[in-house]
Amino acid sequence: MEIKKRRIFSIIILIFITLLATFGVSNAIFRYLVTPSYKLNYVFWFALTRYTNISNILGLIASLISSIYLIRNKEYPFWLKILRFIAASFLLFTFVIVYVILAPISKDWKLIYDPSYLLYTHTIIPLATLFEYLYLDNKNKLLSYKLTFVSTGLTLTYGITIIIALLIVGNDNGAPYPFFEIHRLPPYQTVLFMLGLVTISVILNLLFIYLSNLITKKRKIPS
Repeated sequence: MEIKKRRIFSIIILIFITLLATFGVSNAIFRYLVTPSYKLNYVFWFALTRYTNISNILGLIASLISSIYLIRNKEYPFWLKILRFIAASFLLFTFVIVYVILAPISKDWKLIYDPSYLLYTHTIIPLATLFEYLYLDNKNKLLSYKLTFVSTGLTLTYGITIIIALLIVGNDNGAPYPFFEIHRLPPYQTVLFMLGLVTISVILNLLFIYLSNLITKKRKIPS
């Protein structure tokens, strides 16, 4: 696909992601449309602690700004390239964790297909973002594997922040996920969960960077 066509297709996908993420995240927070099949019992602030919503907010911001740059036919600045990578890697992590861990363990498949917003934030937006980033983004150089430390470091920071907040509160009522219920789980399980999440993040980021660079090389762009 030639560069001009990729740019036009990217603009369409980015606007689609921006609109869908706006709906999905706002519905997760304000709950103006919640289907009878699946209702989450949490308050406004609790929605903001979920990794899914954070990753989709990052995706929304990155897509909106990226579409503006593409419409103006401007090259992405360095900070936007970093933001785009972080957003894509966070959404990849969200997609894998939901499909491989959360849904199978809880046997709650509504996490994947519920049409109020989970279908969008857990599946459609992550896949659309990854497709646009990997196959449509006109990268002029290869990604550095050092970006793994940036994305994983932010994910680790998120986990540590949640744990500290729960320790301060003194209960698990605000735990966004079962593996963050530190007052119910023995300490070693919390440590193992955190190590597992960090390991998964590192592996996913390395694979993501490898795949992105492989696609870039096939377009014969020099490193």
